Amino acid sequence: MTLRILIIDDHAEFRVLLRHHLSLRWPAAELLEHDPATARPLADDFAGAGLDLVLLDYQFGGGENVVVKVMAQRLPSGEESKEAQRLTREYESISRVDSPRVVRMHELGVADGHVYLVMEYFPQGSLRDLLLGPLPRADVLAYVQQIAGALEIVHRAGILHRDLKPANIMLRTDGSLALIDFGTAKFAAGHAHTLTATGSVVGTPNYMSPEQCSGLELTAASDLYAVGILMYEMLTGELPYEAATPLAVLYKHQYAPLPKLPKANADLQPILDKLLAKQPEERYQRARELVQQLSALATRG
Repeated sequence: MTLRILIIDDHAEFRVLLRHHLSLRWPAAELLEHDPATARPLADDFAGAGLDLVLLDYQFGGGENVVVKVMAQRLPSGEESKEAQRLTREYESISRVDSPRVVRMHELGVADGHVYLVMEYFPQGSLRDLLLGPLPRADVLAYVQQIAGALEIVHRAGILHRDLKPANIMLRTDGSLALIDFGTAKFAAGHAHTLTATGSVVGTPNYMSPEQCSGLELTAASDLYAVGILMYEMLTGELPYEAATPLAVLYKHQYAPLPKLPKANADLQPILDKLLAKQPEERYQRARELVQQLSALATRG
């Protein structure tokens, strides 16, 4: 079958540049263009700073549609930009993990001076698309178990996600979840290839742990804090800590009282309190501990 590539970008000049790039990489492909202003919006979860989304509408290898992250900036000769390092970091992180709970990576390469990353495409969108209000309790508990199960897998591989949020949790057609966007990931202490030094602050403010807000050393408990934020958000339809500025949100993560669940979910408050404890040593230390507690809760229910 003919390789058909749909280029999606709101800048006509860059679409032309991508056409040139892709025609060199796949000379026989049929190249199509869409302006996001007139096309059906696509999830921007695969995009990052300096990156543009390209949806490849074709059967890749094993017979699936894929997404390509393309670095907009052309690489100077002999240099690697921060965006290129981010793509490389993402590929190296996820290539260590083989699980349906994590996005599948197919290829990392450079064509015409542009770094590109080929990965799995999720037509169902992300958890963010579902969060239009509180979700049913049973769905929330099932989702939290899946997210925690995915974290257990990546943590065992020595990887901390560091940017867990609804937009980075994708939905498969069978209803299961998968984690994406490991561009800010870091190998945990004791594993090789540490990617970001202590003292740097990365992540999305609404989901960052207190120690992450302070640029301190992170552990698995830091990712599990984000699970607590997600759990509260899915149960209530609201974020526990909101403020006028990102800095004020970071302050609340560190000093504001723990949020309280509505009475209907009061039995989940101890689990939430442990996930959102200000001190990382007071939280669950392994994601499997959370999975086990939720499984026990489901059994009792």
